[in-house]
Amino acid sequence: MYGCREMSRRLLVSVDSPSGRHTLAVPENARIEDLVPSLVEVCEGSSDSRGWSLAPMGEAPLGGEQTLGQRGLFPGAVLVLAAPLQPADAEPEAYVPSASDLAQRLRARLQPSTLMPDIDRMSEADYLRFLEDAIVTPRSGASTVVAVISAHAGRGTTTVTVLLATLLSTLRSDQVVAVDACPQSGALSHWMAPESGLAGDSYRSLFDPTLTPEQVRAALVKVGRGLALLPAPTDQRMEPAADEQAWVRLIQHLRHLSNFVILDCGAGFRRASTRAALGAADHVVLVSKSAPGEAAPGRIIESIRGQGRTVAIVANQASQRARAIRSSAGVQQLSLAYEPQPAQRLKTRGFSWSDAPSSWQESIRELAAVLIGSSK
Repeated sequence: MYGCREMSRRLLVSVDSPSGRHTLAVPENARIEDLVPSLVEVCEGSSDSRGWSLAPMGEAPLGGEQTLGQRGLFPGAVLVLAAPLQPADAEPEAYVPSASDLAQRLRARLQPSTLMPDIDRMSEADYLRFLEDAIVTPRSGASTVVAVISAHAGRGTTTVTVLLATLLSTLRSDQVVAVDACPQSGALSHWMAPESGLAGDSYRSLFDPTLTPEQVRAALVKVGRGLALLPAPTDQRMEPAADEQAWVRLIQHLRHLSNFVILDCGAGFRRASTRAALGAADHVVLVSKSAPGEAAPGRIIESIRGQGRTVAIVANQASQRARAIRSSAGVQQLSLAYEPQPAQRLKTRGFSWSDAPSSWQESIRELAAVLIGSSK
């Protein structure tokens, strides 16, 4: 089904040009010299692209033979489309196009447009297909660890964890492990696989210095095709069994056993499991509540990004669905609409991706596309 998508893989980027900012889907494997004429035509309405340049924000212009994929750009990147510099008092010279200029123009006019309409103008169906193309894109062999966390209780880290893990295991032929990293709550375990909790001794053995991959594999509970759960202990009242280093060791074993490790860390940043998850994660998803007066924790975001982690913010229980945006600081901001009936269904065994309402289908696809795009 996806065998021919490699040639048409596209990146969702923002292009800053003299006329303003444009959100566009551009082909990842197109050469810059072929891409610039189309960008100039779409953004500026001009067919003359002589002297125009394209550069990642804050960096040098891209070479004509390069592609966006070769530079490692990811969805959400900001590109600057710059007009040629003109001396203030110079007389404009008569332009005589060279053979290469004429050939480039002709190629641009004869070939189908390399750009898609602005994302904001896409239909819902087209947008979902675009996101799905990004999600199923082949990746390198490295596995990905995602920490899902919130600053305050009740914000929905378990909701986001279940939805993200279910989506990835549905759309990709990968092994996904969801980890209940908030053992005192055990919400993730209760939702995904009730009565699957580990006995006290079995749970404590996961944090032993002599832990083996076989022990970790034996503790996993199969939830669905390609999806497993590392549950909390049966008795949530038991004393914390592990320090930060023990959790780091466990997460590394999980990384080697699966393609995606998604940790539901719950609320707060002081728990040993949370500190370990933040240190081991490739990406951090901060879940907040979509409510007046609740702002994202800026210092925490900067601290996480300073360690080289990608940060995405999910505003949960939003009154209405809104498409993802990228803040001026470069942080992806997404929303998850308030859907009371599906939220109750989510808390029962056997939830499948087809049970998710359309608003969640779009939001979690956006989140997955951001995480996968940032992992290239």
